[in-house]
Amino acid sequence: MRSQSRTFIGVMTGTSVDGLDIAAIGIDLDEKIEFIASETIAYPTDLRENLLALSQAEATNISSFGELDAALGRFIGISVNSFLWKFNINPKDVQAIGSHGQTIRHQPPDTRSNGERSFTLQIGDPNQIAYITKIITIADFRRMDMAAGGQGAPLVPLFHQNILKKQSSDTALVNIGGIANITYIEDTLLGYDIGPGNCLVDAWCQRKLNKPYDDKGHWARTGKLNSRLLKRLLDEPYFCLEPPKSSGKELFNLTWLTKNAIEYQLEKMSSQDVQRTLLELTAVTISKSVKNTPKVSNVIVCGGGRNNEFLMERISSLLNFEDKSGYVLEASEHWGLDGDSLEASAFAWLAFRRLNNLVGTVPSVTGAKKPSILGAVYTP
Repeated sequence: MRSQSRTFIGVMTGTSVDGLDIAAIGIDLDEKIEFIASETIAYPTDLRENLLALSQAEATNISSFGELDAALGRFIGISVNSFLWKFNINPKDVQAIGSHGQTIRHQPPDTRSNGERSFTLQIGDPNQIAYITKIITIADFRRMDMAAGGQGAPLVPLFHQNILKKQSSDTALVNIGGIANITYIEDTLLGYDIGPGNCLVDAWCQRKLNKPYDDKGHWARTGKLNSRLLKRLLDEPYFCLEPPKSSGKELFNLTWLTKNAIEYQLEKMSSQDVQRTLLELTAVTISKSVKNTPKVSNVIVCGGGRNNEFLMERISSLLNFEDKSGYVLEASEHWGLDGDSLEASAFAWLAFRRLNNLVGTVPSVTGAKKPSILGAVYTP
């Protein structure tokens, strides 16, 4: 297929802020996709810490914003060049780079009961990327959908539909990144942000163990579930909203946890019990979303959360609590899909769509007034 397809690069920096995912895909004019290569490049410690600090709700330093925007753009550009060299991809063969950027704020419609105050903001200067790589770069994928009244997220369901079209209609795809989202196809394409994926368990692990994540959920497994705290966290109004809906770390963060756990004296609780309870929160909200999805029995899981063995066990157990054989939960690799590069591949695909003036999202997913062509084009 390579001789008949065009190469696109996708770059994704998710809400977990755990590294830069880069993917190269080939796309022909019928939009058949070939996955060529992928890699995750860890952030330098100082860059990661600065990005995490800037993403906090109270952070408003304009100078830090501008400096990080440029620094991340340079890092992405240099990383893409290294990726192309490593996998022997000629830069001249690359049609475009689709770069999502690092989300610093995401305030969708209705989060403040006023759609006119909604906005989304990603950094990672695409001018820097285009200049360093000498490749057309497409970025700013979310704001056109928000201008049309949409949530601006999630943007991957249309891509999921493309790669899942050979699967039966009983299949849903759940991406567990910092925020978890779900895609499924009924009569129309549907998808939305479920709630916290890894963001809370990662943040608590960082605070208590000074580690970026709980490897395979080992630490959470040592804790005891606090059912009262779980019930309180599940009272969050976001979980009751009907889709279309989207969320982010602006809502689900340790400040949110502390606020909702005041009566439980969070800092006096066993740290591993809190971790166990936060993992259960993710498992419960994901399993409920799947169960609320009509006709689904196969669940494909991608994103970093699929590597958390305890989380996967809990989701599977909750899904099959009443019906022992009702749901099959598998990591995306079982279906021949690389779970680490799937989102990066989606932005390579969205770059292809932009260059060909094709829509990148649909109202049934984001709630926008009309489908939109997504992304701004930066020419070196």
